[in-house]
Amino acid sequence: MWNLDDPRREPERALLDTPGAFLWWYADALDAHGDGLVCIASWGLPFLPGDRAARLAGHPPRPAERPSLNLVVYAGGRPVYYTLYRPQQASWDDDGTLRFDGTTLRTRDLGDGRRAWEAEVDLPVPGSLRRLRGRFAVHGPAARIDPADRCGADADHRWAPILGPARMDVDLRIGTEALLFRHGLPAYHDRNASPTPLDALGIARWTWGRHTFGDRTIVHYLTWPDDPTEPAVLVAATLDATGAVTVHPVQQVARDQRRTGRAGMTWWRRLTVPLGSDRLEIVHGPPVDDGPFYLRLPTRARLGGQAAPGWAEWCEPDRIDLARHRWLVSMCVQQPTGGESAWLPLFSGPQATRWSRLAAHWLGTRPAPRIAP
Repeated sequence: MWNLDDPRREPERALLDTPGAFLWWYADALDAHGDGLVCIASWGLPFLPGDRAARLAGHPPRPAERPSLNLVVYAGGRPVYYTLYRPQQASWDDDGTLRFDGTTLRTRDLGDGRRAWEAEVDLPVPGSLRRLRGRFAVHGPAARIDPADRCGADADHRWAPILGPARMDVDLRIGTEALLFRHGLPAYHDRNASPTPLDALGIARWTWGRHTFGDRTIVHYLTWPDDPTEPAVLVAATLDATGAVTVHPVQQVARDQRRTGRAGMTWWRRLTVPLGSDRLEIVHGPPVDDGPFYLRLPTRARLGGQAAPGWAEWCEPDRIDLARHRWLVSMCVQQPTGGESAWLPLFSGPQATRWSRLAAHWLGTRPAPRIAP
């Protein structure tokens, strides 16, 4: 259902012109106080409304036609800023730089086996003349994978951990007001790519998560197949302080305390993942993103007497882009090119001002968002 890819190998640019394909770069940060950030820069993000419907109707879009940037900021365990932004212009430059209108993301070699993924952010705020501006940088040891440890080499979906255990420095502001200003947040960075649509990979359900225990990050990636006669793919990977990645095949995972999200998604509050002679015990908190096909949850994990905060995701690909949910997902998508929901300021932008921005949006007391020169 997926394979562990070499993080040093850049994805094929032909993916951008492959109908139904997807490619995304992911970074997150989270500390024990619940302060952090999640960023997903993508082409062909499977979660965009209308993508699967168009493909099933016989005209699948090319990823080059569907760039997006998802940025969420958290404070005290709660989302304080959200955007799923569809840019007017996007590019993937020859040097690997990603550009989404006024926002750029690039990789920089720091020497001594360390790298950084750096972002310069400039995004319009729905219902406001102010903009979200600033930067964040994930830095840490560059992941290295022994070819013998690669698994699922024939699978289309390729997952590559890139940085970890990493740290993130963040300085994001709306006008003169600091939205998040922190240094050294525990962080992580990876990439996913596939020429095959996510819901056509044979995955009934997956959960992914990461936790940093001192000088090592542990990632669990657990997938259950559509075909109940096929085995689940249960893998954990450790990224150490040198960037070396060690793969831990998992025979079985204990799931306890089943829950159902507001829109019908199933998840389990507790997971126990065997890691050799030890166990990774994960407790999920209430979802901070509770959707019809995707959940994001803060977590707390224990391993060998150590405890660490982290993130987890649950997804059911066959629930993506169903007609009964599409209208709700569309409300969250910011599109300066047109087609935005009248309710967009309620879901996109800073949470603290969403009602006043919604009123301004409806009353027409502000001009349409402009792309910064």
